[in-house]
Amino acid sequence: MVVSIPIVFCYHIIARPFKAIGALLGFLLLGILSSDLAAEELGGASILFPEAKEPYSTIFKDTINGINTYSGLKVRTRAVTRQSKQKSIDKWLGKKKPAVSVALGHRSLKVLQSSPHVTAAPILTAAFLSLPESLDNVAMTVTYTPDPDLIFRTFSQLSPDTKKIHVVINESRWYWLLDFAQRAAETYGFTLQTHNANNVQESARIYGRVLTTMDPKLDSLWLPQDSSTLDNELIMPLILDVLWARKLKVFSSSLSSVNRGVLLGVYPDNIGMGRYLGELSREMAKGNIPEENLQPLRQIFTALNIRTAKHIDINVEHELMKTFELVLPKNVP
Repeated sequence: MVVSIPIVFCYHIIARPFKAIGALLGFLLLGILSSDLAAEELGGASILFPEAKEPYSTIFKDTINGINTYSGLKVRTRAVTRQSKQKSIDKWLGKKKPAVSVALGHRSLKVLQSSPHVTAAPILTAAFLSLPESLDNVAMTVTYTPDPDLIFRTFSQLSPDTKKIHVVINESRWYWLLDFAQRAAETYGFTLQTHNANNVQESARIYGRVLTTMDPKLDSLWLPQDSSTLDNELIMPLILDVLWARKLKVFSSSLSSVNRGVLLGVYPDNIGMGRYLGELSREMAKGNIPEENLQPLRQIFTALNIRTAKHIDINVEHELMKTFELVLPKNVP
């Protein structure tokens, strides 16, 4: 028996899926166009970044990718090399007025500040450890120096009985970081004891005194990323020797120190930083400039040296252990 199906019914069965697909494609196209229009309304982001070797080139790449992905802005980039001519960069900057200008690293900021287009848009600068010589015309600065608050908070969980944190640092260079550190110390119930040093020779004498007089139970030592007072040839071997002999609690703003035996350290989440700078660029393009116009890096991971923790009698609970992105050495049970 042959069953005949009306042609009109067949048409509806076949045509409806195509109509649905067409409608879906229309919505997708509308979304893309709307996104492009929104980006055009906000304007673009002009990014200057230094040409660099690894691992620094990856830092700048991740940062730019984050801005490109999360800002919603039309992004254009220009590498700044030692051979770059100011006039050439000025011409590039003047081709299209951006909604926000981004300078990554010291060299890029100097070039932007020397340009007649420096006031064309609010400036966001980032990706350097120490502050630039000048922050003229800069609306927002995000350094590559880890936020002491995040380090002190993690350390307070590891050693709740510690009362004092010693730090040897060039105060005239790192005054701004000490402001953040002082607030963090107060938040977590520490007394921050600063020891000023202007060079490695001065810091060697101070470290020698501090390391031999610290109370292993109540005192600790924070190692900031201050190359003028902390080096790997003279100071770090001294610290590591005394740390192990006296069972001292020493933590750091870098990962390399943890690899060498320091209890706790941090390292940047470059992708997270890129995401944050992208979101920040979008807000700045809208005219929303943060009140806190100088920020340390808050997108960081934590690392723990479990061998050192055991040696200085710190028992790391399982739940706390899970919060560390990296535990070293890997072969310690």
